[in-house]
Amino acid sequence: MKKYFLISFVFLLIISFYSFSTLSLFTDQETSSNNVLTAGTLDLQVDNKQGVLVENFSFTNLAPDDANSHTFTLKNVGSVSGKPSICIRNVNNTESTGSTEFESDGTPGELGANTLVTAKINSQVLTNLNTNLDDLNDICWSPDNVADTEFLTTGADVLDFNETADFELDFGVPSTTGNDIQGDSVTFDVEFNIEQQ
Repeated sequence: MKKYFLISFVFLLIISFYSFSTLSLFTDQETSSNNVLTAGTLDLQVDNKQGVLVENFSFTNLAPDDANSHTFTLKNVGSVSGKPSICIRNVNNTESTGSTEFESDGTPGELGANTLVTAKINSQVLTNLNTNLDDLNDICWSPDNVADTEFLTTGADVLDFNETADFELDFGVPSTTGNDIQGDSVTFDVEFNIEQQ
């Protein structure tokens, strides 16, 4: 019995020795502290302005054979790349309230139906020929629309930080337009969006 006790005791001493010896190995620790996550921004400016500060435009005294254009410059001033989209919204015709023989001739006004519009992104045409303003109500152009390959071909499909794209609207009143547009007006909104790429 003493023999077994002695063997067990020696065995425990050997295990203890190896156990304590493994605890005495060198160690080293490094710490990466104060790590920070910050969300990026997606921030679209139009003509260097934002929100209600985006300027509108107006063309007055339009007559048959007149042509005008306006260009908006879109710029991503945020840190995240985004896909732009542009929509025509809230087309609203107003009949003239004047007193000449060709004014106040109907409702709601005929100028939108008689104004042809060409939309362009970086000088590439987005609209079909002979598209009038009334027909563009709630029409949007975007790189996500298969038909709008002009965004891709002109590099306007993705706006990186500080990258710009020009959106142009050309307006024309055909020379064949009759007297029914006299004094009429049409208002509309141009809506600009950007979505994370």
